Amino acid sequence: MPDVTLSVALSSYNAVGYLPLQIDSILTQTVLPQQIVFGDAGSTDGTVDVIADGVRRAEALGIDCVVLPSERLLVTPNMARILAACSGDVVVACDHDDVCLPQRFEHVAEMFSADPPLQFVHCEAQVIDEHGAVTSESLFATGSFTAGERDLYARGEAFRVLVRRFLAHGATAAFRRSLFDLCPPIPAGGYYDSWYGLLGAAMPGGAALDARPGLQYRVHQSNLGGGVHRRGLAEKTRMLFAPGSDRNRRLLAQSEMLMTGLQAVRPHVADWAFDLAQERLRHQRVRSGLPVNRLRRAPVVLREARTGAYGRVSRGRKDILLDLVQPLRSVRPAEVAASVA
Repeated sequence: MPDVTLSVALSSYNAVGYLPLQIDSILTQTVLPQQIVFGDAGSTDGTVDVIADGVRRAEALGIDCVVLPSERLLVTPNMARILAACSGDVVVACDHDDVCLPQRFEHVAEMFSADPPLQFVHCEAQVIDEHGAVTSESLFATGSFTAGERDLYARGEAFRVLVRRFLAHGATAAFRRSLFDLCPPIPAGGYYDSWYGLLGAAMPGGAALDARPGLQYRVHQSNLGGGVHRRGLAEKTRMLFAPGSDRNRRLLAQSEMLMTGLQAVRPHVADWAFDLAQERLRHQRVRSGLPVNRLRRAPVVLREARTGAYGRVSRGRKDILLDLVQPLRSVRPAEVAASVA
């Protein structure tokens, strides 16, 4: 048996149509968890009864169960209380609408047992629709995970990937419980996967990729984050001419949030990762303050491009094109001050 204990962090909301399948998949793993923490966010459709049945079955297998009160909570505060109740060495995140493949927990336990400094792991997945039909055998391919990005993971530099674009979806994630204890609480507007994924990836030991599919990742109309899909030409064209001001300010807020987290755990953060996060913050401040007029904007964008910042801490040519072409609205001075405070 692996020498780490596993806690499952299982969140749910109005999931009576999906949760039984997820519970079945957890209870038939080749390596069972020592604990399951159920956190329901105020369901009104019978999900609480499904949880009660799952607890009965899990306890019959010798699994310790914690059932938090069903309360109407948003995703982040609900997940925060679930994680706080987890007691295993490693926390495996599970969403109510996904299905774990039989060896997911075995692979997680093996990876963390073999690599004590490792902080965070996310795995490959199949993509399924609301009816359970497989629409893609590879979540990584759907998200356009490149060979170069895989190489950075293999070199222990996952932070260089995740600081540009976050690919470690929470449903595929597992991380050390000690990382939760070390890091400050998830800030307002943040999400547990990017918070612990980025902070963990910035530390020695960092984040790792498991290329073996660990689950079936369900994409449907109720996905709070919109799910994962490949953008077609029409959607890319719409993005090109959609206003970019709100996106740039959102990216700035995320960069500020990341720096706050890294500063709180600074002794544990690799110097190169801290420097890269500082560069990202500077770059996003520039992008957030781009002139509305495209002619005045172009020299600023091209200057940032020449420094290589778009390639290191943004999405390269895609974001250069967006910043050159997208319309921007005028931002009131008070909004600017709030965004860079």
